[in-house]
Amino acid sequence: MLPYQPRGLKYFLRTKEEMKQTIETIMKRESTDIITLDFLMVIAPTEQAQKVLKHVLRVRSQTNEQLKQLYYEITGEILGVDQETFNRPDDFTSGIQEQIELQNIRVRRLENLHQQSISAQIGQQRVSYVMYEEKRILGRLKFLVE
Repeated sequence: MLPYQPRGLKYFLRTKEEMKQTIETIMKRESTDIITLDFLMVIAPTEQAQKVLKHVLRVRSQTNEQLKQLYYEITGEILGVDQETFNRPDDFTSGIQEQIELQNIRVRRLENLHQQSISAQIGQQRVSYVMYEEKRILGRLKFLVE
């Protein structure tokens, strides 16, 4: 006879695995996004745009660290990030528009991660903070092309 396993434990473990996979997916573009945002800051047409992007980079670094810490809490492992190839944007505006599209995807994935964190009862406050800050980043990027 198999040992007794509480019903909720299987669900809890599945949700933790889903969270792990979601964080890995979100973080896959970490290096490429930082390089792209840094490049856009260098070619920004105004000092105001440079300041906005500098702030975005600082916040993104903080949210990435929060996600890495959550990953460690879930798995006990340090997150290894695959780096995608940097593709230089043709110009500032098209680069920002591409970042907006990618940021929308990131926010949707964070919303999914938030639901998973509620189900697993792990890292809810951390994920809420990251999601809030990443939505603010989206607003700042949109401001740059208005």
